[in-house]
Amino acid sequence: MKVLITGGAGFIGSEISAHLLNAGHQVTLATHHAGKAQRRFPATKVIFCDFKQDLTPEIWLQRLDSMDAVINCVGILEAGCKKTMNAIHYQAPKALFEACQTRKIHHLIHISAIGLEQSPKLDYAISKKKLEDHLLQEGPATLILRPSWVYGDKTYGGSSLFRALSAFPGLIPLPGNGLQQFQPIHISDLAAYISDHLSDIRFKTEIMHAVGPETLSLKTILIKSRAWLGFKPAPTLSIPLCFLKCLTPLGQIFPWFPIKKTSLAMIQNQDLAISKQPPLPQTKSFSKHLDLQPSATQDRWQARLFFMHPLLRIILAFLWLSSGMISLVSGQDALNLLAAAHIPSSLQMSMLILGAVLDVLLGLWVLSGRHTKWANLSQILIIIFYTLFLSIMLPQLWLDPFGALTKNIPILALILTLIIIEEPA
Repeated sequence: MKVLITGGAGFIGSEISAHLLNAGHQVTLATHHAGKAQRRFPATKVIFCDFKQDLTPEIWLQRLDSMDAVINCVGILEAGCKKTMNAIHYQAPKALFEACQTRKIHHLIHISAIGLEQSPKLDYAISKKKLEDHLLQEGPATLILRPSWVYGDKTYGGSSLFRALSAFPGLIPLPGNGLQQFQPIHISDLAAYISDHLSDIRFKTEIMHAVGPETLSLKTILIKSRAWLGFKPAPTLSIPLCFLKCLTPLGQIFPWFPIKKTSLAMIQNQDLAISKQPPLPQTKSFSKHLDLQPSATQDRWQARLFFMHPLLRIILAFLWLSSGMISLVSGQDALNLLAAAHIPSSLQMSMLILGAVLDVLLGLWVLSGRHTKWANLSQILIIIFYTLFLSIMLPQLWLDPFGALTKNIPILALILTLIIIEEPA
């Protein structure tokens, strides 16, 4: 079959794409991250789409030429505003499915989420439920799959966070009491089910909960994951949800901050991710999958580095901000250095202010987490410039016991580490 997969570069979409390709289907990926998808699937056709902009059926009609099936995997937990969330979860997929109806495509699958009724105040749940209601009432016949927590051998988003919590040094932090219930389903089982049932012709829209056979608490999942990673057992520490809720505004401001409003709100409902429906057929339990796929060095590295990513960003932002602010408030030492470097006195204050403002702006840029590629490159260039300038003008600083210049070497190492563990665009 010729299959269009929207969101084909994401965690769920890419696994489904790989599974269908292995099964002999012709797959076309429609994604906002077309470059990344083309690199990952070089032999597959990739087309660019933007669920924030592609809101009319006419945009999708040409993309659906010769397609036999469509699988929508697009979804986000956080958005800048309610309008964006509504566009991605309701308007764009509504337009897509209306175009499918016009093209008379009868093999349609939509990946939704479990527990939407229990989260009525979340923009995420409201927008996703709105599309489900449309499909049930007047949309084309579609199989709506509502997964519980989807995990895999590779991790992304919430799966990466769970693994990082399980690998935390010395203890296992628990959001709340850790009794939140899940019926985890492995991404390969979900993809296999979709592959096996892709050719079914649907005569009405049907909602099916995509859950695994094992119901586990978050605490149990983290304990089992820690053992799977090979780390020694550790005590659990409950973090009050009210405290975590106070931190969620940081997640709204800074994209790199791991505590998000929607994720925390969903996890407050202890039975959000479980279902009264039977599990998907031929799915294996969470425990069984852990036994079948032993952890490797990269799993342990990724789990331990997860929290290092925001920590490195905070440290580097603090370095630039403090350097700039100290120079602005008490810059006599900096003026003395400029004088020792034979900078004309008429330029010293201007150079001090310019350098201090540059440091502060760079610190704010690093902290924002936006355009990280250019922010990291700017840090490296400025560090190199400072080092070369002072090495030429004041080479004796390399012998300074407080490391006036030598500390630039570990700072460069921190920046390079941040670049390495940054999620590529």
